[in-house]
Amino acid sequence: MKVKDLIERLQKEFDPDQEVCAPIWVGDDVIFHMKYVENEIVLTSEDAENIIGAMDYGHDATVGVNWDVLQCYIDSYISENGL
Repeated sequence: MKVKDLIERLQKEFDPDQEVCAPIWVGDDVIFHMKYVENEIVLTSEDAENIIGAMDYGHDATVGVNWDVLQCYIDSYISENGL
């Protein structure tokens, strides 16, 4: 989801004075994470955006999104794209 889509959804569905908890993951988080993982693979910004999109669409809401989940999506993306 793009930031503009999130803003639109929030404006439509929520009271602006309501308290929320909304962790936000972006492509830069993928790039940051890859700097600390021991491998020689360099992901592009486009790769990172694709990984974030897949994670947004496919993560298990009972588990949530965390660094381990992110790593699973990175591993899957690398495997599927022959990187």
